[in-house]
Amino acid sequence: MLRRVGITTLGDVTDDTIDITVALVPYPKIVILELMAPRSARPGETFGVDYNFRNIGGDGVMWTRVYDLDTGEEYVPRTEFPIGAGVEG
Repeated sequence: MLRRVGITTLGDVTDDTIDITVALVPYPKIVILELMAPRSARPGETFGVDYNFRNIGGDGVMWTRVYDLDTGEEYVPRTEFPIGAGVEG
């Protein structure tokens, strides 16, 4: 409910209410099912990381980004892609 109370420029008191409906759209919620990476790597060595996930939320946009937690250096920029509810990948 939205309520407006006040006095107009003519001195009239207003006290109006109106019912409004707000639709909440569920957002994607990604759960990592499996993370696959080598057990070790040497400095300067290139290695791959792969993962499996499930969207337990609604339709929307999922994004990935790879960066160093210690330095904040970004290795793979944020990449977005649409994802449906219940999708696994």
